[in-house]
Amino acid sequence: MGDICYVQYKDKGSYAIVADIGPNGKFGEGSIKLVNNLGLPINYSSTGKIIGGGMDKKKIKYIIFKNSKKVTEGSYTKSNSEIKNMGRKWMKKFNKKSS
Repeated sequence: MGDICYVQYKDKGSYAIVADIGPNGKFGEGSIKLVNNLGLPINYSSTGKIIGGGMDKKKIKYIIFKNSKKVTEGSYTKSNSEIKNMGRKWMKKFNKKSS
């Protein structure tokens, strides 16, 4: 929890902060901002709960930047531009290690 991640769905991607965990074997949920950034539909149940839909979950890819939590400490509330800037720095480190 608290690490920076990059999430991609089809041709769109977005940085985010890991702030939820799912049941064993699954990851948690994404924020409404992440859903919007990925161009995914937002659907509501009859009770008003936001639910997923209209997406192929197998096409969602992600990278979690291990130990990036250190840069988010103090406050998990970050603006989208702060998350994007932190994510870009971690992606550069990731790409250097992968080359």
